[in-house]
Amino acid sequence: MKTLSLLPLLLGLGLGGCDNTENINIGGVANIHFSGTVAGGNAKNVIVQAVGINSNGQPNRDSNGEFVADVFVTDEQGHFEGIVQGAYGGSYLLVASYHAAEAQELCRIDEISGGCRDGDGNTFVSGQTITVPPTELRCALADRLGGCKTDGGDAVSFNASYGVADDFQLWGVINQLEAGDVVSVTPLTHLAAKLALTEFVSDGSACTPSTCDTSLFLNGMFTSQSIHEANSRVQQLFSIDSAFHVQTPFWSPLIGGTSSDSIKLVEQAKHGLLTLSWPKFAQQRNESLKATLDWWQASFIANEGQLLGEDTREEALRELDLKSLYESAVAISSEQSDDNVSAAASVFNAIITEPLFSNLLNTPTNFVGSNFPVVEGELLVDEKIAKARDLVAKVQGWVADLENKEYASFFDEPNSTVMSKDFQTMSDKWAVFQQQLAPDVQGLFRPMTEFVNYALTCVRGEDSCDSVNYVYSDNVTYDVEEAEFVLSVNQNNDQFPKLSMKGKFENASTEATLATGFTFNETVVVETLLGKSTLLVTGSSAPKVTFSLASELVAGSNPDISAIDLLLPDLQVEAKDTGDEEFQDLIFLGENISLTMVAVSDALFPSKPKHFNIYKMEIPGKIQYGAADNAESMDVGLTIISKNAFTFYTGADDDLFPDLDFNLDLDAFKQYSQFGTVDYSTSQLGGWLEPSSDIEIKKTTSETVLYVEQFNYDSLELELKTILQLNDTQFSSGGYGALEYPGGITAWVIWKDTINDTVEMARQCLKVSGKWGCRDPQVVSGLGCGDNFGETVTSVRKVFEYFQEEGCIANVNIDGAGTYEIEYGASVITTNTPYAITFSSPITLGLGSFNLRIFSRFLDVNNDKRPVAFLNVLGQILDEEDITVSVSLTHNYLGFGSIAGISSADLVPYGSQTLHFAMEQHSGDGSDLLTYLILDGDVALSMVALDQSLENDAPMGYIRYAGSLVATIGKEGSLYVVRYVDGSWQLL
Repeated sequence: MKTLSLLPLLLGLGLGGCDNTENINIGGVANIHFSGTVAGGNAKNVIVQAVGINSNGQPNRDSNGEFVADVFVTDEQGHFEGIVQGAYGGSYLLVASYHAAEAQELCRIDEISGGCRDGDGNTFVSGQTITVPPTELRCALADRLGGCKTDGGDAVSFNASYGVADDFQLWGVINQLEAGDVVSVTPLTHLAAKLALTEFVSDGSACTPSTCDTSLFLNGMFTSQSIHEANSRVQQLFSIDSAFHVQTPFWSPLIGGTSSDSIKLVEQAKHGLLTLSWPKFAQQRNESLKATLDWWQASFIANEGQLLGEDTREEALRELDLKSLYESAVAISSEQSDDNVSAAASVFNAIITEPLFSNLLNTPTNFVGSNFPVVEGELLVDEKIAKARDLVAKVQGWVADLENKEYASFFDEPNSTVMSKDFQTMSDKWAVFQQQLAPDVQGLFRPMTEFVNYALTCVRGEDSCDSVNYVYSDNVTYDVEEAEFVLSVNQNNDQFPKLSMKGKFENASTEATLATGFTFNETVVVETLLGKSTLLVTGSSAPKVTFSLASELVAGSNPDISAIDLLLPDLQVEAKDTGDEEFQDLIFLGENISLTMVAVSDALFPSKPKHFNIYKMEIPGKIQYGAADNAESMDVGLTIISKNAFTFYTGADDDLFPDLDFNLDLDAFKQYSQFGTVDYSTSQLGGWLEPSSDIEIKKTTSETVLYVEQFNYDSLELELKTILQLNDTQFSSGGYGALEYPGGITAWVIWKDTINDTVEMARQCLKVSGKWGCRDPQVVSGLGCGDNFGETVTSVRKVFEYFQEEGCIANVNIDGAGTYEIEYGASVITTNTPYAITFSSPITLGLGSFNLRIFSRFLDVNNDKRPVAFLNVLGQILDEEDITVSVSLTHNYLGFGSIAGISSADLVPYGSQTLHFAMEQHSGDGSDLLTYLILDGDVALSMVALDQSLENDAPMGYIRYAGSLVATIGKEGSLYVVRYVDGSWQLL
């Protein structure tokens, strides 16, 4: 990895109190692009504005009282793209305006900055008028829930569109907008914005419904304190745990997936379910959406920014209460078959079913917002800067520690090492697991797979078992009457391993796949000198192995297996003391472990048996230490998906199945947090990224590449014709040309869509491991790997001659062997001529993605639970040059603190302290990237570095307090300088 020079992560200066419109671009600071969504069942044609807050705490307005801000319009999904000018550093009021009639709005964004867009995606530039059609809503309530109602009371079915009769607005308020932010404007953000504008929050005194009335903009004022307090209170009140709810996208059954991160998806589901309760209440109360929103707001403000737990008064006097709101959200969730929605609803359901909830009857909730410095003027800036300086001091100590591979100063308070101890303990305990428990998990996996694979060779009990290749064949019996296979090894002696397994086959075929499944119907036990693995069988679940077959089972022949799936619902692994049969207080509890392996063969040695590579494995579970009240544990989740399992050959003839290896060296990942050289090889990824064990033999080969042509469409392979879907007339204009080599074919097909066309089409098709696949069609003239081919009509011979001359097909990949260069020589490529190949580089088994999650459940000296610490390693290692690794360390984790529902994702956990770093290393120049996000309470530091040769004097990092800009970090000469908003500075 090259020396890293620095590039800005975000652009912006802290200039609070000025106009924020995009066309007033102060000092040339880049504009901030953000996006968002508006609630209301996918609201189309809603006008959205991000209005700056002036020095008097009021939204910017013109002489007519209208908001002054650029205009963005939502599309059919309720989505909009926004721009604000980068030099404005103050707060924003987000205003989403619904309108029943066509509206005319002026675009004020220059074309160079992207212009404005209406709901249909049409672009407008500064000075042009946007005609915005009437707002349309799509009903997101299932018909079984009653659907929706128009403002006039007419019924609207699920996914149908309807208009609005009342002009009204939804608000949201936020202290800072950053590049790439995604914001949501919903009834929940509206309540927080109205609360932030009340006299109650702005001066701390009590208020009445009349004095808290915020319908007039002169009532109350927005301050950093009021915005932070109101957003915090609403976030806690409605059990939304992630970012401020303004920055939490909402789920809707009409919107496609917005994230692959399950934590975020659950938070989105919470927000979405509560948002959908808005039209649900409007339907039940037979009133307009605006009237329901006013009812929500009145109930919320009348109770000083709280809600009643439950209100049992008659309908005319009843206020919005938490129980009704949560019950509505749970009811809506019942119509959705979505795990994240169910998880979100379970949070609400747990709150309303707790015994103590009845005590909240007619009593306001006691949720409060998070603290914000209660200071004035420059004192507020001084306090922010002081806290930023504290973070810089910690980061300096942390960077110094990194040189010695330590984390002692990572966010530990003075005279405290709780955080560093927790992560060190986590690393130590993971090492103990790898040493003492992981071998037994592997020791269970291999005997299970080998036993069932052997049983499969017997073809349901017929006398054709492959006893030669199975060491325990004499210990297998077959119960003809029950159709069960039984394995019993060393059960009545003091020898190890002790194996006990029993189960039967069943048909598992589908229309698309020929398969058979083996279900274990008694508890599976594998005991070694090191430990004991037990797979429980219950009435509702049992371990199962499913074989996908390439052909029907035939007596006397070994089965032709294409894939193997393992599902282990309930696993317990116990460790023994060294040299003793007593078990330690060390247990691994796995739940729903799954593993998929695919069969591959060696293209250079096709007579060798097929081997199996791990395609995907998911291993969630818990590692428990100690006993009774002194027990500590770590929740663990490991996910691995291979990049090229279908085409990689292991090369070890005596090793049919791969090891289930847990060797993930956590200490090695710490190297990714440093500038400079990155050495991934010290991280033992269980054999990943290693070439075939017999690659030295495969470097030299007498095999060749042969060029062939075919102009008879019917002579092509059936599978290829099924993909191409051509006829003889189309094919006759061009033909088929291919390079054939061991284990694969690289082909091009040329044709015309109709006989009268003047332009030919081309399509590249590849055959790998016996399977055909084709890329998208393209015009012949656009072919090439440098300059375009240029000719509109040609032949396959001319195409391959061009590829040969340009070096477009200079080598081929042979499964399990490597990349081989084709020795064309000086002659032009000719039909049925073999070309020698020479070894260039080996193929390695890459990781398409891997994700390790560990939650700590440690105890303090008083045996009380300490705050949850969370380690998240997420990455992709395609080969030696293309590596992406993201590592997050979080203390006092604020999420669910559970493995359930968390899978590989672009997850940056959040907590009272978080360190997140991500490294990208790619082949080619100028493509190495290193990013940091460091959180310490309300202070956040973000930096990015990019491998490049050019100097850049723009900021490469930012420090913010509660979202507002406090300092920038930049390289000045050879020094890294932190410059604060008060003009002071220090070296980093």
